Amino acid sequence: MNDRAQRNVLLWLALCLSISSVSFSGFGRVYPRIPQGFDFMQFYAGVTALGLGMRDIWLGADYHALATELSSGRWRVPNAYFPGFFVLMLPFGALTFDNAFLVFTTLTLGFYLLVTSWLGQRCFVQRPAGTLFGALLAVFTVFTGSGIDCLCLGQVGFLIAGLISLTYLLGELRYPMLAGVSLGLASLIKAWPALLLLHFLLRRQWRGLWGFALGYGVPSLVGVYLWGVDLYFYLYRGLKSFGYQPSPVNQSLTGWLTYSCGLSHVAAIPLHLVAAMLLVAGMAWLQSSKPKFPRSLFYSLLVLFACLLAPWSWPHHRLALVFPLLVMLERTTRREQAWNWLGVAALSALFCLDGEIVIHPLAAYLHQVAAESGLIFLLMVSAIVCILFAGWNEKEDEVVHA
Repeated sequence: MNDRAQRNVLLWLALCLSISSVSFSGFGRVYPRIPQGFDFMQFYAGVTALGLGMRDIWLGADYHALATELSSGRWRVPNAYFPGFFVLMLPFGALTFDNAFLVFTTLTLGFYLLVTSWLGQRCFVQRPAGTLFGALLAVFTVFTGSGIDCLCLGQVGFLIAGLISLTYLLGELRYPMLAGVSLGLASLIKAWPALLLLHFLLRRQWRGLWGFALGYGVPSLVGVYLWGVDLYFYLYRGLKSFGYQPSPVNQSLTGWLTYSCGLSHVAAIPLHLVAAMLLVAGMAWLQSSKPKFPRSLFYSLLVLFACLLAPWSWPHHRLALVFPLLVMLERTTRREQAWNWLGVAALSALFCLDGEIVIHPLAAYLHQVAAESGLIFLLMVSAIVCILFAGWNEKEDEVVHA
């Protein structure tokens, strides 16, 4: 990494931090009016209800009455999480809601910052500088709409993003079993990271698949042991009743087709399935025909595709895109290619425009325009194109440095 390239990265990060800090303008004035911990209440009410002997924590009237009571009448909190996830949440059920919300947010944020800093340290040639770049990039994303959503609503975005990056890092360090466990835990929280199993399948890393089975299966079996297998019947009935509601912040392929293009959800389903099959075929072809395609770029493509193919793809999910953003930013220090900077620009713009809770009026207006126009979806597609062009003629086999 030469001095000019390092300076360019620092200038870019300084610019991004300056822009994203606008989202925090007036934060102290607006924060009290935000439904603090709204999404975390799903986890807290669910694990509390299970501890009290309730089993239908999706549609049960007793559960909804308890959730309303726990939130002091503020919210009627729905629930769409799997039983295995509540096994991970058991320690928080012993705390009051306010304390549980604070501890959960602190732990997941700290985990995200540490893993992203480690990712920078492993990816950049100059280790100290790489750690700094990873930390600054993580701070930038926390200051964006996606990060604010997790801070204010108590969502799982920090945790999922950290686990997805950790999966890659452990795989590159030759711990495929632990990498699979990390991915299994991420998929236990939200289903869409399971698409990253292609990372193990296409590379024939069978130990990664075993690790995934452990990370996903063990908490699920513990949930069955604690609360009974009938919990999955209630889960199925609850998920079936929720249906699908297009939303401007749900800019996955399904969200884009239903909200921006006006298709019905029924019409979007076959297109979604066709896109998924083409994706699997395309990634398999890329792996076989371009064996020197950088692994970090290949994994970046999978992360982007996973977000696009998730039927519900909310802003806090897209914190996971810190991985391709860091990888593309690192490439700008080694390759004088426009595709690298274009990819960085598309992903950075996505973070700056994305979020359910955006504080500053101008940022909120830009987010609304970007969401309703489908620009968020198109930025993700643009990032995919940039990554493909950036790695197409690459000769190196490794990107993460030992």
